[in-house]
Amino acid sequence: MSQRAAGPRLSDRQRLSWLRLIRTPNVGRATFRDLINRFGSAETALEMLPELMISGGARKIVRIPSIAEAEAEVETARRAGARFVGIGEADYPPLMKSMDHPPPLLAVKGEGAVFRLPAVAIVGARNASLAGIKLARTLAAELGRDGYGIVSGLARGIDTAAHQGSLATGTIGVLAGGLDLPYPPENAELCNEIAERGGAIISDRARVIEALGPTPVAVDEIIRHTGLHPAQVFMVLLELDLAGRLERHAGGNVSLV
Repeated sequence: MSQRAAGPRLSDRQRLSWLRLIRTPNVGRATFRDLINRFGSAETALEMLPELMISGGARKIVRIPSIAEAEAEVETARRAGARFVGIGEADYPPLMKSMDHPPPLLAVKGEGAVFRLPAVAIVGARNASLAGIKLARTLAAELGRDGYGIVSGLARGIDTAAHQGSLATGTIGVLAGGLDLPYPPENAELCNEIAERGGAIISDRARVIEALGPTPVAVDEIIRHTGLHPAQVFMVLLELDLAGRLERHAGGNVSLV
């Protein structure tokens, strides 16, 4: 895959200010956006926060993270091989911009080129059957060869199989926790391999999976992509359905849940 895309970049100073602002108590994604729109920069917004809190009747002025604390968080990410990417920067996942209140900053390990691929999310049972794991790995590989980026959550079972099947073509792993402590621990090496082979690891919990890979897959497409006999595919889908891991959509489409 190509190197990081050229385009707008936050300066180091801006990135630290963004990080301090979004880490301030009571400043969520919507509030962050409103503050930037009102004051033009995170640095100015940080200066105005105490006054705004007093005007709003706050009984206590919340503590704003220091520059040193923000620098320490950036350094922790760097040691994990990651960086913070801001919304509006070239490496920020395009599909996430359409979310309601997308995260202003994402911790990203690996390349941003994979974010520009059309994406399909494949997630499922941690204790999946061998047939289910084979299906997930094969489907991910075939979709990857057709030009799709595969998004999953790096959990055991179906998630791991989906990542393994699409290592060569581009996969995005979404961690529930921090990039410095991947979970489950046995997938730490998989995280490194994804990043080294042109994919990416990001940390912003399950909402990201939904935003990056919203595409249900038609059963006929599963059969075509895997090359398995239809009876085999339908048996695996039946197992997943009975386990409560299958969501059915209009038009005969299904997705793993």
